[in-house]
Order: sequence, then C-alpha cells, then structure tokens
Amino acid sequence: MLKRLTIPGLILLTALVSCSSSQEQSTATDRGTTAPTTGCVQGTCDNGEGAFVYPGGDKYAGAFKGGLREGKGALDYASGDRYVGEFMGDKRSGNGTYTFANGDIYVGQFKDGERAGNGVYTFKEGPIFEGMFQNDGKAGNGSLKVAEKIRKCELQDRKILCEAEKAPEKTEPAKTEPAKTEPTK
Repeated sequence: MLKRLTIPGLILLTALVSCSSSQEQSTATDRGTTAPTTGCVQGTCDNGEGAFVYPGGDKYAGAFKGGLREGKGALDYASGDRYVGEFMGDKRSGNGTYTFANGDIYVGQFKDGERAGNGVYTFKEGPIFEGMFQNDGKAGNGSLKVAEKIRKCELQDRKILCEAEKAPEKTEPAKTEPAKTEPTK
C-alpha cells in the first residue's frame, strides 16, 4: 500500500537525500523517525554549503571543504554562545564575531580557534576593551573605555590590568632657596 507524501514529508525526504557527509550521522529511530539528529542535516557537508549538528548539541551552518568547516559560517554552541565569521581547517580563523551567552561580544581576528590579533571586546555592562589579543585573551594589550575614561591596559590570564589613574597633582607653594650657580670651567 502506498502512503501519500505531504509537503513536510517531501521536505524531510529532500533533506535526507541531498545531505552527504563523510562525518558520522545518527538518527532518531528510537522515536520512530528517520531524520538525522546529528551529522549533516542539510546540504552538502563534504564540499559546499550545509548544516551540521554535533553530538554535544553545537550546530554549524556554512561552507565546508573536505568535510571540514572552511570559509564563512555560523556556529551556535549548546552553551548559548555564537560565532559568525570565517573558518579555516575546521577552526575559527580570520575575522568574526563571538557573542557569549552572558551578553559580552568580541569582534575581531581569530587564529586556530582562538582570539588572536586586533579585536574589540564589549562587556554587556558597557566597558569596551580594544587592542591586541593573544592566546585567546590570556595575553595582550590595549585600552579600556569605561564611561568616558580611557586607560591603557594589559591582558594577563584573561584579566584586564590597567594603569592606575593618576590623581591630580597638588600644587604646593614653591620654597624659596638661594639660587645656586655652577662654576664655569
């Protein structure tokens, strides 16, 4: 007996047929469906554009080359973080925007999956750190803007350490001392 395919069924069938990837897929057969819950869920995840769901819940949509993330894409982490930008060799590399689940945002350069190079980190509370990032923010230098004050700072172990603000110098009355003259030679 033939079953009638509905529009959602055709879309599901199309997604299953058009999705190819060298990466492993699993299905929700225990729920009675054949839709992939992990692996390539849309498009071509070997070479081309596609969408891939990882076992931990992370989801990527974008360009693939050789089964790896390569080119522009968006990676939504199960933690609530999100990266939109360039990938190289399956890692965040190039320019991108990383939005943290807590509301902080980093816009700048990445290399080998880490913040590296020029970038701007905006805290959800308002302060902005702009400068050079190294080792995913474990080191670097730049400036921190809080309200209208800008201070030179360093990154050390993912902490921002700034120069102490200089207190206005007190002006004291000058002491009068006899002028000293240097002997001429």
